[in-house]
Amino acid sequence: FKLHSKNIDKIRYIYNQCFHTRDWFENLYDGVLRSDVVDRTIDLLTHDNDCGIVSAENLIVKDPIHKQHLVEKRMEEYREAGLLGDIQYVPDYEFVAGTCFAIRAGLLKYMQALHLTTDDFQETRRGLFSFGHAMERVICLYIVNHGYRIYGNKVDEKRRAKWAKIEDFLYDYSGLRIIENDQYIIDDEFAYRRLENKLFDTAEVIKLRLGDIKREWFGGEILNLNECAPYRYLAGDKNAYQEYEDFHREMDQLAMTEERFNTLIDSMKDGYDPRYIIVVNEDNIVLDGQHRACILLNQYGPDYEVDVLRIRRVTFDYSELKPYADKLTIYLGS
Repeated sequence: FKLHSKNIDKIRYIYNQCFHTRDWFENLYDGVLRSDVVDRTIDLLTHDNDCGIVSAENLIVKDPIHKQHLVEKRMEEYREAGLLGDIQYVPDYEFVAGTCFAIRAGLLKYMQALHLTTDDFQETRRGLFSFGHAMERVICLYIVNHGYRIYGNKVDEKRRAKWAKIEDFLYDYSGLRIIENDQYIIDDEFAYRRLENKLFDTAEVIKLRLGDIKREWFGGEILNLNECAPYRYLAGDKNAYQEYEDFHREMDQLAMTEERFNTLIDSMKDGYDPRYIIVVNEDNIVLDGQHRACILLNQYGPDYEVDVLRIRRVTFDYSELKPYADKLTIYLGS
């Protein structure tokens, strides 16, 4: 049995479900050890069948496509580093969100044989997909690799039912509905960091002059695109981009390298695929696609118009736990 605390100090909306304080943990506990399910849990794991893991039915989930891409990419990197043995990625996998479950003990012998230590698990920074996040999926992928399945026990229906109306309402404002729109392609890392578990009341494709797109630098400074390090690099200022790389590294942000930027530049020499859309907020500040926008600015100038996805973030007032649209307010930052 793998159990741990899963407490949150406010309501969280994730995997199209709402959880408050101990809801998440109690769901996970209910799915494994509640008095009326524990016998079934043990029976499933001790009889000769294809059950590998037992957990809460509502927390056996499928990742959205952007997170599947991240898991596949990370698994390849970790396999090359010798951390995952021969565990194979499986498309459209399921895993236990929260990693509380009962598992066949024999299946853990292979995990032990990986000889992972705490040194292999770097400190997790919010917004970055870590080795720990990947391993939540890898454990479940491993049992699927060996012909086993994940079985779910139902949790307390009253505890889940109290959120049903709000969950249905919030999906219409969720970042997931933006990510899942096949009209455009959203960068996987951006979807994970900035969209997935947040709410937006506006998501529309519009035409916008490149000269009207701004960039907010760390600390709140607002820059024109031609003042940004990627544009300055294109204009011949190599040092500006080196400083940009160093700053991202120091801030433990996504790695930005000259090699990666040059690859993007080469890919756009024969034209720009507008499906890989630039994303801006209601003030035309670029949220994703700064490098693409700078390349286009360098090629075509500030009056050139491009399709952008303009989104506006909102927050929801959960205080009365009623799904009224007037509780959506403009997001002013944390």
